[in-house]
Amino acid sequence: MHRTFKLPAIAIAIVCLLSLPAIGTISYGQVPGYSVEMTPADYQTLFTRNVFNDTYLPAPFTSNDTLWPEARVRFKGHSTRYYAKKSYRVRFADTNLFHGYRQINFNSMYTDKSFMREKLAWDLFRDLGALAPTADHAEFSINGDSKGLYLLIPKVDRYLLQLNGRQVAPMYEADDFYALADLTVQPDSLLKLYYAKEIGDAADYSDLAALISALNSAPAGSFADTVRQHFDTTSILQWFAVNALTMMGDSYNKNYLLYRDTSRAAQQWTVIPWDYDLSWGRTGDLAVPYPASLLNDGFAYSFSPLAGPDNVLKDRFMATTELRDGFKSYLSGVLSTVFTEAHLWPRIDSLAALMRSDAAADPERWGTMEDFEEHIEALKYYVTARRNYLLKTFINPPSGAFDIATMPFTGEGVPHHYVGVDGRLLATLSFTGVTGLDSVTVITHPNTMPPDVPPPFDARWVNRWIEVIPHPPTAQFTTKFRWAYQDVSSTDREVGIGVGDERILRAYHHDGSVWSTLPGEVNAFANTVTIDTLTAGRTGPGKYFALMLSDTYNPTWQRMANNYWERWHDIRFPDSVNGFIVGEHGSFLRTSDGGDSWERDSIGSALHFFSGDMSAPWGRLFAAGESGSFYASDDTGRTWASAVLGVTDNMRAVSFDGDAGVVVGDSGRAFATFDGGSSWSEVVTGLTGDFQSVRFSNSSVDYFIAVGPGVRVFTEIFVPLPPPEFTLSKSFPAAHPLRSVTLVGSTFWVAGDSGYVAFADTADTMLMERNLPVRVSLRDIEALDSLRIFVTGDGGAIFYTADAGLTWYRQLTGDTHDLYAIAFTGTGRGFAVGNGGTILRTGVPGTLTGVGADAPFVPSAFRLLQNYPNPFNPATTIAFDLPSDATVSIEIFDVLGRLVAPRLSGPAPGESLPPGRHTAEWNAGRRATGVYFYRMNAVDRSGRLLFNDVKKMVLVR
Repeated sequence: MHRTFKLPAIAIAIVCLLSLPAIGTISYGQVPGYSVEMTPADYQTLFTRNVFNDTYLPAPFTSNDTLWPEARVRFKGHSTRYYAKKSYRVRFADTNLFHGYRQINFNSMYTDKSFMREKLAWDLFRDLGALAPTADHAEFSINGDSKGLYLLIPKVDRYLLQLNGRQVAPMYEADDFYALADLTVQPDSLLKLYYAKEIGDAADYSDLAALISALNSAPAGSFADTVRQHFDTTSILQWFAVNALTMMGDSYNKNYLLYRDTSRAAQQWTVIPWDYDLSWGRTGDLAVPYPASLLNDGFAYSFSPLAGPDNVLKDRFMATTELRDGFKSYLSGVLSTVFTEAHLWPRIDSLAALMRSDAAADPERWGTMEDFEEHIEALKYYVTARRNYLLKTFINPPSGAFDIATMPFTGEGVPHHYVGVDGRLLATLSFTGVTGLDSVTVITHPNTMPPDVPPPFDARWVNRWIEVIPHPPTAQFTTKFRWAYQDVSSTDREVGIGVGDERILRAYHHDGSVWSTLPGEVNAFANTVTIDTLTAGRTGPGKYFALMLSDTYNPTWQRMANNYWERWHDIRFPDSVNGFIVGEHGSFLRTSDGGDSWERDSIGSALHFFSGDMSAPWGRLFAAGESGSFYASDDTGRTWASAVLGVTDNMRAVSFDGDAGVVVGDSGRAFATFDGGSSWSEVVTGLTGDFQSVRFSNSSVDYFIAVGPGVRVFTEIFVPLPPPEFTLSKSFPAAHPLRSVTLVGSTFWVAGDSGYVAFADTADTMLMERNLPVRVSLRDIEALDSLRIFVTGDGGAIFYTADAGLTWYRQLTGDTHDLYAIAFTGTGRGFAVGNGGTILRTGVPGTLTGVGADAPFVPSAFRLLQNYPNPFNPATTIAFDLPSDATVSIEIFDVLGRLVAPRLSGPAPGESLPPGRHTAEWNAGRRATGVYFYRMNAVDRSGRLLFNDVKKMVLVR
């Protein structure tokens, strides 16, 4: 007998949702500020102890001039503690709660350049009436120093239940450390690991075990009744819906809570969501080592609505037709009332307006303001694309074809979304001035090189091209035209290897014979290009569109591939092979091969370090950082020890000349040494402003030149007596705030905001300006000699002069990250470092516009690089460097030494290769999971072996 099941709770939820009134723009106020005060010792402890230490430290808390003196603080989260910007949890005394809460979290949102994805997720839960925490943006400070923009979210505990009028009763949190809370049957010992009991007897897991047993043992025919008997079914629908909408499938085995409301006779269990940062189009990159994998800039919206780890409730719920159909009806209602452009776009714009100035001022943000703006537009695009995807593939039966879609013309000014059978949004067109148009067909060609383009080795294009064909062909119109390409991860992207920053791509149109450029705007995160005005004459058969680099665009600076995310503040080279970089989170890199490769290490503190230098000879290093941090290493940075200065001011810059040096910082602080840093004595400057940069000269008269405070340069001279005697020699007024100073003999150069560059001799009385032709904030200045000067700054800017600043030439970087420091090895090699883990490299010591072609970079030695990605499935790329002509063979062996791939796609057998970096690719096909080895042999024309090396790689199916 066929049995029909009814879902009254689900039906009621749908009716309530569909009967919601029209929802307008939510009004947001100014971002509020919150602060804690810590003793210098406790602050140092917080940042120098193991970052996963959960012991709270005293931190009186202030909000709106109200003080909570018993408050305490610690770091919060797991992956977030690896990053430069930390998340914090503040705990209050039981007798003095914070607006009814015992614990609140300040989530750093570090991995989200929009700062709003998690906020939008919690607002969706609020729209649906879910039992979930609310979230609001906030500024968070420690000891008066802003840590930036945060999201304030109360912890889900008994206090949140009470504030929502719910019974304080047993509650379990799916632990995100083990990520195994998938509701499978487990012994109590494992349940206690996988589900942390937040409320109730910590030894009693009998109710949770009974629930899990019921979910696993219920026959398929009665599973719907089992769900209704045990759960508040609306909470399940809300959880599934927001997971499907925001693409947050990883919460099925962690980061949710199960709450049992014992005041109810039935349907006691409620799902409470938690943690929604990696969502709204952001996706991790499994080919990149954790935690850098979570900082991937890949974008996607076409994941299955049920994607994510197995979970008994989810899997059996969706396998039960009645329950699945109920969820589809619920989700359909959400897609028509809440998850719409009309509802969410104004909310996104309002939040962006609220946060924009705070985001720009965030001292620890990951990314630039250009990134912020792109992510805002990408969020709006995601709403459109995700909504169309779900409607096309889940709510309605899929129809149509892959990569092609035809739509009838439905009216001017109405967005026409062309969606393939797989739900991918191929393009959007909005028409005006229409005459005689019936319909339009859009055809995309994914993973395909644009036609009629010469195939250079570096693939300077996006592997996708698109056609727009109107019906009838005589129709006339103008349209706004947007299409998308694919860049999900390092193993799933259509961007050619010759494209650095996608923002330098240009839209091109092919009229059947030649390519020409079109004015278009590329969103490098959403992977879209928008052409505001396209006329019918550019459409039709035989005409198509693509994204490419200009033939004349040849960057002289190239971004080095890496998995770093820190903001690198300083880079130094004492010679042509040794060098190091310092940055956020106590991160440290060293090189011993002239910058070809970098070895990662740590200074031993989670504080930020702004400057580094070395005393003679190479080997003794120093790093200056926040909160009085000053560290020294005697073994090229492998181990570090604190060189205590006895101050808590930020130390901003350090400079050595031989064994004499100086370190300067905020509040006019300065310390000098004349014994290689073994001892330091304070230099009483009599100044109160903040020094930003310093250079030291250990000449016949010891002196240092410091930038700051305000817009002045101070030249400070002292004699080497302990403690140093100090006289303020000169003060040079500057037209703009200064960031950096460098010395060339007795001449110093300074650089700062608005493209300001100037120089003077220490014997002069005023600065001679040599400003850039553009108003860009400059962060560093470096001189090769008295004529050749480099400056670098925001937006990937690098400028060069060969005539002491009379004329400046922009150096093409193909990168738009803010750059903080630049250095040269002494052999013509240059490096620039900055935001987002950026390390740029050049082999050309300055180019002048219109002068010759750029010289290629030539490696200094033979080198076989680690394959990438690794682990891989099924293909991987092997790169190698040749300092001279050679014939190269690369072979693949399994663990038994058997040759499994005698030839790879790449150089032909016996082909002589020129100096440079080359690549070969191996597609493992159907080879089994396991460890493989690749061997490189390089021989000269006579067959003499020049180099051989073997490396290991891992194939994971």
